[in-house]
Amino acid sequence: MIFRLTRDPSMRWLVPCACLLLGACTTGALNEVSVRTDSESVEWVSKAKPLSADGLSNELVYAFLLGDAAARRDSAVTGARSMAKAARLSRDRQVILRAFSLSMRAKEGALALEMAQLLQTLEPDTMQARTLIAQALISLDRPDEVFDSLLALVQAPQPGPAGAFQHIAEVLVRQQSSDHWLSVLERLLAKYSDLPEAHLAVARVAHRAGNLPQALSRIESALDLRPDFSEAAQAMLGLLREQNKLEQLRVFAEDFLQQHPDRGVVRLLYARVLVQLEDSERAFYHFNQLVLREPSNPNGLYAAGLLSLDNSDYVTGENLLVRHLKLRPGHDQTRLFLARLERERGRFDAARAWLRQVTDPEHYLQAQLRIAYVFAAEARFDEAAAHLAEIVPDSVEDQVRIYLAHEELLRDAGRLEDAYALLNAALADLPDDAELLYARGLITAQMDILDVHERDMRRLIELKPDHAHAYNALGYTLADRTTRYEEARVLIEKALALKPDDPFILDSMGWVHYRLGNRDQARDYLQQAIDLRLDPEIAAHLGEVLWMMDRHEEARSVWERGESIDTKNKTLRETLRKFVK
Repeated sequence: MIFRLTRDPSMRWLVPCACLLLGACTTGALNEVSVRTDSESVEWVSKAKPLSADGLSNELVYAFLLGDAAARRDSAVTGARSMAKAARLSRDRQVILRAFSLSMRAKEGALALEMAQLLQTLEPDTMQARTLIAQALISLDRPDEVFDSLLALVQAPQPGPAGAFQHIAEVLVRQQSSDHWLSVLERLLAKYSDLPEAHLAVARVAHRAGNLPQALSRIESALDLRPDFSEAAQAMLGLLREQNKLEQLRVFAEDFLQQHPDRGVVRLLYARVLVQLEDSERAFYHFNQLVLREPSNPNGLYAAGLLSLDNSDYVTGENLLVRHLKLRPGHDQTRLFLARLERERGRFDAARAWLRQVTDPEHYLQAQLRIAYVFAAEARFDEAAAHLAEIVPDSVEDQVRIYLAHEELLRDAGRLEDAYALLNAALADLPDDAELLYARGLITAQMDILDVHERDMRRLIELKPDHAHAYNALGYTLADRTTRYEEARVLIEKALALKPDDPFILDSMGWVHYRLGNRDQARDYLQQAIDLRLDPEIAAHLGEVLWMMDRHEEARSVWERGESIDTKNKTLRETLRKFVK
């Protein structure tokens, strides 16, 4: 029976004003203000003394408070206009910026432009003032003036043309109509065609606009101008990954890194892509190269350490992860992986020592649960249970996790009666908890207490009508343990509609068709299931169907594949005893 309820997180890994204070205001108290935005009038409600603000005119204070209060009451236009008046009167930088922001939010482009220009009179040489002018002109849809404002940004002494193009790209990609401004940026590029950053800026805006060929062309131009341009190489990797051009991505990355081996960020990005593509051997090579070239690179140390652990290279993994921890002493996730490493090589005391060092609230409960799993790995089940009993949960969710961890330890120890009793007590404590109902449903199916199993699964379906695995569990049980095959098929069909690519639900659908005598359909579903996930129980089912279709060699081959995953799987062992004498 294939129901998956993975509870040990160690098996899951791999694969960023109340009220603004006026600069001139040093004393005074601001009292309650209410705003009637329909008439744009202000009612002052004083619970103490009348409003006073030393050094400020009443007109300025009034305009500022009206603008701020109106903005917080979602009267955007009133807020923008009043705050702009306060900005004119105060000529205070923070008030001007607030007025600009409110004007943009209210779609008052002309007012936003006035505020940006006012800031520029105060700060004629700052990039921020020039940027705000460009943003206001963009909101007013004035392409020629936008071009002039962007050109002024590029020609300014700071941050220089390269930095300015990067900044311009960041501004334009945030626009809803990036494609509308792409031609303006191309005009600017014509004046700086020898600048790699200019080509990359166009590439980023083209990508945001959905023009992938233009993006690719501009990235290539940037790399032609500067072959070791790390940012352009990163953009190329991202674009090729997005288009699923995997072979082209590999060729580009390997060639780039061979020519420019010191480009660590590119190597790190490529290695992560290789992990996604499940090419762990090549990924480890590049992570390791990164560590060799940059021994204090925490990202490289961490990733290489995890891959070493995944490949059971415990000595290398320990060395890399310990080095990472020295650089990042607060990174408790590393301690969790070091504990897993020690557990896998049978050093249980060392595993618990690492887990007891975890103090980060995000990982603390996980570490405590794993201490119990380590005790269980030594068959010290009473100590595991005692440790779980000592954990103080911070929430109902934490209590459920503790109950489920305890139940899993009992179930894995073959103590089904104790696990059943625990879940009964847990559900008395937390009635109708979905996870606990599902867990008890799995236990009762194993124990052949089918009336409780059906009751729990139907209650779970009532509570969560989109719980695909509840439909599947009940459907599979009815198909496997009863003759209610049609009812089972309907339930599994509902599960499959909710999760069409789930290998275990596909397995259930194949199994119910086998029970119904539809062997061809059974084989098709089971083949889909095993193609998605090589699992010993799926292999047992597919092999049985093939055997009954007189395709004995194919059946034996499937069973052998299942044994390569788990030679002790109960369902597979029983199937082999049944058919292979």
